Amino acid sequence: MKHFAKPCSSSESKPQALSGDKAGRLLHLESIRGLAALTVVLFHAVFAFFPALRLTDPIALQNQSLAVRVIANSPLTVFFSGPFAVVVFFVLSGFVLSYSFFLRPNFTVLISAAIRRYFRLAIPVTASTLFAYGLLRSGAYFNQEAAPLVGINHELSDFYTFIPSLATALKEGLMSVFIAVDYKASYNSVLWTMKTEFAGSFLAYVFLAVFGQWRWRWLGYIGLAMGVAVSGRFYALNFLLGMAICDLYTHRVLNRKELFPVTLPIVAGMFVLGIYFGSYHSANLPLYCWMGWASPLLWHSIGAVLIILAAVLSRRIQFVLNAPACTQLGKISFSLYLVHFPILLSFGCYLYYLCTSHALARPVAVVVATLGGVLASLLVAWLFYLWIERPMVTLGKQFIQSRLQAWQARKIKVAGS
Repeated sequence: MKHFAKPCSSSESKPQALSGDKAGRLLHLESIRGLAALTVVLFHAVFAFFPALRLTDPIALQNQSLAVRVIANSPLTVFFSGPFAVVVFFVLSGFVLSYSFFLRPNFTVLISAAIRRYFRLAIPVTASTLFAYGLLRSGAYFNQEAAPLVGINHELSDFYTFIPSLATALKEGLMSVFIAVDYKASYNSVLWTMKTEFAGSFLAYVFLAVFGQWRWRWLGYIGLAMGVAVSGRFYALNFLLGMAICDLYTHRVLNRKELFPVTLPIVAGMFVLGIYFGSYHSANLPLYCWMGWASPLLWHSIGAVLIILAAVLSRRIQFVLNAPACTQLGKISFSLYLVHFPILLSFGCYLYYLCTSHALARPVAVVVATLGGVLASLLVAWLFYLWIERPMVTLGKQFIQSRLQAWQARKIKVAGS
C-alpha cells in the first residue's frame, strides 16, 4: 500500500492504461463480463431444465447418473454458477467505473457519469420488463406446462402467475428494481441485482469524489469496507475490490515484479484457483468440505478477484479474451442478462414441453430446450443492443454532456460578470 502515500500527480505513480484499452473500452474485461452473462444464462437453463445438476445433498446425488455426480461435485459447475457470475459483474463494475478517473481525474466527468448512471440502467431495464410484459400478455410463457415434466424442479411454476399490468411493468423497470423487488413476482427475476448495481455505482462515485486523489486513500478503502461489512451489504464490497484492483494497476503497483512476479505458473495458478473458488456451492460435497466455515459469497469474491487479476496481468489471457467472439459477447452482455430469463421460460420451456409431449428422451429435451433458449437469447440480445441499449445510451450521454456544458458556460458567464 506504499503507493497510496504518494500524490496521484507524482511522476513515479503516473497512471497507466491497460494494454487492452481501445478508445476507453477495456475489451478483455468486457469479454469477461460477456462470459459471466452467458454463465447466468446457463445457470437459469440448468434451473429450468436440468435441476439435478444443482443438487448439493450427497444422498440425493446418489440417485443420479455418474455424469451428473461428477459434474455436480467438480469445478465444472463454474460454467453455470450464476451466483459467482453476479459477483464477477460487481467486481468488474468497480474496476470499470473507476478506471477513467484514476487515469485522468476529472470531477466534471465523474458528475456526468453519476447523472447518467440511472438512465444507463433504467432505460434498458424498463425495456426488458416491457418485453416480459408482452410475453405474459400474449400467453407465451410455458413454464407452468413444463414444470411437472422437469421432475424435481418445484420452483419453475412459481413464476409469471400474476395478471399482467402495463403500469406495473413500467413501475418495476423505472423504480421498483432500484428499491426492492420480489423476484418471483417480478416481470424479470434477474433484476434483483439492479439495486446492488445502482447503489454500488454511487458508492464508487462518492469514494472517488472524496478519496480518489487523496494520497492516504487506503484508509478510505479500509474505513468504507468496514462500514459496508457492518451494514451487512456484502455484495457492495465487491465494488471496492474492483476499484482497489484498478487503483493498484493504474498506479503501477501491480507492475512491480518484486511484489507481483508475473510468470505463467503464477498467473495460471491464480486463474485455476479463481475457477475453483468460483465453483463453490456447498460444503456438503467432498471437494469443498473444508470451505464451510465461510459463506459462498466470500469464496466467490476471492475467485472473481483472482480471475480479474490474472486477466489484467497476463497478455496471454488478454489475447484469448480479445478474440472477436468474446468481445462481441461482451458487447451484448447487459442485453443478454436482461432478456434471457423471459426467453428461457417462454421459448425454452415451449421447446422442452414440445419434446416431452412427443415422447422424446429427457436428455434430448434438455439439450433442445437449452440450445434453443440460449441461441434465441443471444439473437434477441443482439437486436436489443442494436435497437435499444446502444442508441439510448448514446442519446443519454449526449444529452447529459450538453446540459453540463451549458451549466459550465453559465457559471463562467456569471463569474465574468
